[in-house]
Amino acid sequence: MSYAAVIWTPATLFSSTMEPMVRIHRTMLLMTCGVMKPTPTAGLECILGILPIGYHILQLALLTQYRLKKRDQWRDGTERNLRWSSHTDVCNNSSKGVPEMEYPCYNSLDSLPVNMHFTIEIRSRRDWLENGYPHLTPNSWGCHTDGLTTDGASGAAYLVARPCGRIDSMKILLGSFQTAFETELIALLRALVGLPDCGPGSEINFFVDCESV
Repeated sequence: MSYAAVIWTPATLFSSTMEPMVRIHRTMLLMTCGVMKPTPTAGLECILGILPIGYHILQLALLTQYRLKKRDQWRDGTERNLRWSSHTDVCNNSSKGVPEMEYPCYNSLDSLPVNMHFTIEIRSRRDWLENGYPHLTPNSWGCHTDGLTTDGASGAAYLVARPCGRIDSMKILLGSFQTAFETELIALLRALVGLPDCGPGSEINFFVDCESV
């Protein structure tokens, strides 16, 4: 019944259009609970933990919008001058009140790659204090990343030390919704993307203070 809800979301703005769906929705609630016909629809929705049908349709539309936005497939349609609200208008206006719509989204792999051309070394605080900075070869790059959340704000940064002695750095402001793990991950990802061509035979060392990253 909710197939392609994102397209016909504007229909939820008109009670006359939603009336048939509301009747079907109420019938299913009555049959599920086995109660008397005069029972209020809102009460049945609270008992079963089900959203009103209009909000359910809007929820599906916003989830679709979020998925398409993260894939660069969402078109706002702002160039069109319509006399009525389009589905993009309804979704855009509704998403403004949902801060989660601005959360970052990452693609994940089901399994790690078989051939990993890197090694991971986890050093303790005592090891750092006693042995200091690790020895790097003349052709080694050192990349330090860090993320931070504090007082309702968050950010990430990285610093790249080239073999020639040149140092590149970058700071990224992330807003107030990111977790500490996300800031650490974003710092590492941005450093990987911003790393210049190191040339063949180069060794790149990343220094991260978050084991989960």
